[in-house]
Amino acid sequence: MTNDLAIASLCVDIAGAILLARALVLQPPSRYAEENPGPLAPRSANPRQDLAHARSYADARVGLSLLLIGFAGQAVASAAVDPLEAWAYPLAGLCIAVGLPARGWIRRRRERAVYLAQLSANPNVAESAHKAWWAEMQERGRDDELEEWAEWATQRLGKDLRTPSDE
Repeated sequence: MTNDLAIASLCVDIAGAILLARALVLQPPSRYAEENPGPLAPRSANPRQDLAHARSYADARVGLSLLLIGFAGQAVASAAVDPLEAWAYPLAGLCIAVGLPARGWIRRRRERAVYLAQLSANPNVAESAHKAWWAEMQERGRDDELEEWAEWATQRLGKDLRTPSDE
């Protein structure tokens, strides 16, 4: 016998989780760049804020995925379907074991997307924005990664964004 109230409540939980994470997970980098116009005013460029945004985005994306998987599992259990309960704990462990390390990969992809969106927002000040990013990434020991991003940005914008050490 199914527990309709439990299933309906889980559907509400799923909708709430999606809405809660929407601001971070579903916002494209171009919209973030528009709402945080560091490159439009280079003196206020804030790569530290952008990197923190990328970390929050990755946490929210993985958190939302884990919530949805958990809610779906509860819905299946409430529907009185016997999905081989012996697999429940290993499956939950696998979801967490894959989800938590994925945060770093998702964060780096979001950082790169935000960097490119920031430079694309106003190509006239791309060089000064790139220098602000360079200083922050160098402080974090990730300047090699930024050099790759700068190559992509150079191809996209048609503007040579050399690292400060190349000048």
